[in-house]
Amino acid sequence: MISSSTGSTSMILSVLVRMHLPALGASIWLRNMKFGELDIPNILSTCKLLESLRLTHCDSGIHSVLQVEHARLIELEVDNGKFERVELTCLPKLQQVTYNNWFSYEDPMYFGFVPQLSKLSLIKTGSRFQKTLELSQFLVNVPSISDLHLDFRSENIWVIPESPELLTPVLGKLQLVNLDHLPEGCDLPWTMFILEAAHSLKELCITVWDHCCIMFTGTEFRKENGLCDKADLKWKPYTAGFKHKNLVKLTIYGFQPDDNFVRHFMWTPFEF
Repeated sequence: MISSSTGSTSMILSVLVRMHLPALGASIWLRNMKFGELDIPNILSTCKLLESLRLTHCDSGIHSVLQVEHARLIELEVDNGKFERVELTCLPKLQQVTYNNWFSYEDPMYFGFVPQLSKLSLIKTGSRFQKTLELSQFLVNVPSISDLHLDFRSENIWVIPESPELLTPVLGKLQLVNLDHLPEGCDLPWTMFILEAAHSLKELCITVWDHCCIMFTGTEFRKENGLCDKADLKWKPYTAGFKHKNLVKLTIYGFQPDDNFVRHFMWTPFEF
């Protein structure tokens, strides 16, 4: 792994070349970097056997777009990426993507040719200023996702529940779903939209939280940053008496035993 928090990207690229990384498989981690237009394309073309790339607090200027093309890259992680959008143009070997806290007001990623992508993790402290994701559109080019992790980290739920007709084509291969940091008091039956669309789902894990130690509680700060009060999403199943036939494990952390959670136990037989 190469980790850098200082220096120019041209210097980093020259180091990569001197280390003969074009002839070796490698993981690269770049931190606190401001890239020029051709820096990332040059790094990717130089490191031909690169398998893992992590970018932390990196950008290419205001409203910049990060385009990623690589024949062998397997894993991509972007932490606090100040990009308008990350475009995964052509990554035939890519299997895992993590995007932690984007700053775009539009869809944060575009999926091009990524036929092997199976694991996707999206982590975001949401606000009312940002666009809410429609998974049917966001994932339209990646029906291969089998492991989906959504971490909301605030009272704002930034995914819109959609009908099974729209979502089944993109969630049909899901095997595992993790929903983290759902706000306590949220009407949790809205999560059923995933079950209705993901017929192959085998495991669902939900973590509920309302911990003041990691919440932003200042009134002015919350107002200026568009942080919402409690989420109030409502959802009614499209199919009366819906039962999921393949779900075998349901795990819920941090809940209070109220009606919101008891209704979960009526979906389907499960194991703990």
